[in-house]
Amino acid sequence: MKRAKIILCMLLALVMALSLFACKTTQTDPSPTDSGTATTSPSGTVTDEPTPSASEPATSKPSTIYTGVTGWLGRFLDGAEPAQNIAACSAVYDLLFLIDPDTKEPHSNILDSWGYTDDLTFVMTLKPGITFTNGDVATADDLLFSILNHVERQDIFVDWFGSMDFENCTSDGEYTVTLKFAEPYGPGLYGTTLYLYDKAWCEQVGWDSQDWYSNPNGTGPYKVTEYVTDDHLTMTLKDNYWNAANETFDVEEWVVKYYPDASTMYLALEKGDISLCAVSNYSDYQRWLDDGSDAVGMKVCLTGDNLLFMVGPHNNPVFDDIAVREAIAYGVDWASIGEMALGELYIQATSILVHDSPYYLDVGAYEYDPDRARQVLADAGYQDGDIVIHDYEMSAPLNKNLAEAFQYYCSEMGITVDIEFGDVTSALMAWVSDGGSDIGWSSNIFGILDREPHKSINHFYIRGFTWGLGTDQTAIDLAFAALNTIDQAERTALYHELQQYVHDNYLIFPVYASTAVVGYDMNIFTQAEIDSNVFSSNNFDLHELGKAVG
Repeated sequence: MKRAKIILCMLLALVMALSLFACKTTQTDPSPTDSGTATTSPSGTVTDEPTPSASEPATSKPSTIYTGVTGWLGRFLDGAEPAQNIAACSAVYDLLFLIDPDTKEPHSNILDSWGYTDDLTFVMTLKPGITFTNGDVATADDLLFSILNHVERQDIFVDWFGSMDFENCTSDGEYTVTLKFAEPYGPGLYGTTLYLYDKAWCEQVGWDSQDWYSNPNGTGPYKVTEYVTDDHLTMTLKDNYWNAANETFDVEEWVVKYYPDASTMYLALEKGDISLCAVSNYSDYQRWLDDGSDAVGMKVCLTGDNLLFMVGPHNNPVFDDIAVREAIAYGVDWASIGEMALGELYIQATSILVHDSPYYLDVGAYEYDPDRARQVLADAGYQDGDIVIHDYEMSAPLNKNLAEAFQYYCSEMGITVDIEFGDVTSALMAWVSDGGSDIGWSSNIFGILDREPHKSINHFYIRGFTWGLGTDQTAIDLAFAALNTIDQAERTALYHELQQYVHDNYLIFPVYASTAVVGYDMNIFTQAEIDSNVFSSNNFDLHELGKAVG
């Protein structure tokens, strides 16, 4: 029963990710250059963009910095509903693991040591002297609770539910926690959002308390001092921060302001009312490219996965035929679709994994060749009109554009694509029903900071939307072998083999690298600070950004 609930929770996570993907303005990323800004050409090559020079950032930051958020202010308990404010949580809590944005390697502010001692045993040792806002001293019991509370709450964003041997996970009551897995689990806990919680405090207030909004109890350098729903929240530097002897801060107060409209928030950034925010409307980013700015800089972040086009043999047996899949690979101009969707931000995907993943293998892109596509179908005995594909899409503009572009290229090959459009609820119901849709577009919009493959190609692991079910047993076996291996060299080799196999057998069609755009005040933040501590549109490390300059 527990396993069934876990699978359901993971399915719900996939539903959320894909429904939000369908509702957002999608953008992608060039890697910033040392000059401060970069964009991409239609081929995905990074090109320098002339950028107005900004004055040097001040030798110290303002004591109060305002940031913007749209959608929700969020809470200080991780989970899906309601969602936490990841940026605000970074100031109030310590994460068990942080990920280096360059190497993708884990590190920790609160652990002295961690790692596997054998294939099934993961041991962590907490630093002594860590205290919560209320004065409680953190122990191994808190550390173990911080992990296992996700099981109790059935947190849908936790990856290791199906692998951990919960009953044999132990704490020594002081600083050491020993986790046991039922089978080897290669990703470990590194890329999972795990905050250090005070066990006694959590049990006292419960999971539904308003304290998770206005009075969280964390070990981070800041505490919440004001929370006004749909308006703003304020976090103030604590006078009892446990690591104050080793860390100093210029920013004494972070104010997160809520904006119901993304463009209004961006105008506030241009006016200087806020100093950091997501730029989710492409028109705002394009205006910045066209006009330049003496004060506002932009960071375009790779979020960690690619937009993938999926065909579902589970719903339409025609996709069992490799000839049909090969025709789609070469008969659809994937590059033109990416350029149509993203414009200046388009980066071509050359694998099912994003190109800065440690597990990435460049298998190449399918180059548009309509003559080859038609010949493959003819050689396989198909005539015009023999193949009919059903597509159910959300009625968001991006989905319409993607679906109609695919439909056009298929018509050029003699393949009929019937499209239905519906609202979010209707689409989700269709996608979990047999035959609801033969195809779909998949992207993890929450971002994958550690670039862990099982989060971006999760259709091999999660029995989710019917069009996304992996049915090729060789690919599934490779995916699970990589997931259940803790040796990184072996994992890399297995993921390389999987990427090549998927490409050669036309199982999944990469379209473009997913990105997010973030705007910032260049008179307050250096580009180096932003590059190191801003990871996606909702993931800013305010703990690090608040530190004293120099």
